[in-house]
Amino acid sequence: LLCVDRDGKASRREALNNLERSAREKVRIDHAFLAENAWQELEVWVLAGHDFLPGWQWREIREEIDPKERYFVPLVAAHGLQDTPGEGRKILAEEAASHYSRICQRCPEVGELETRIQAWIGA
Repeated sequence: LLCVDRDGKASRREALNNLERSAREKVRIDHAFLAENAWQELEVWVLAGHDFLPGWQWREIREEIDPKERYFVPLVAAHGLQDTPGEGRKILAEEAASHYSRICQRCPEVGELETRIQAWIGA
């Protein structure tokens, strides 16, 4: 399972599809390797599971090319987590995970990845 930042690159999904196809050809097992790109950065998935700071709108967060700097870093600071390992990522991600349905609602790629994983394991 590979999850990467999209970083504003419209061709990122195509590159991941090619990577998945190449992995399937090499190991000859369907869905042995799944890849997804966060829109725009993985930190957006964490943001999706949290209440926003005043003045923040989801559409603006989702459209921002640099959401880590503009939104995630201020959220880390608001929680006083700048000096923790991973600069707040671990703690905020664990908190966000308790709102997984909200993450799937706000970030459809997460729900799509879950569907692909379920298909792979035969659920």
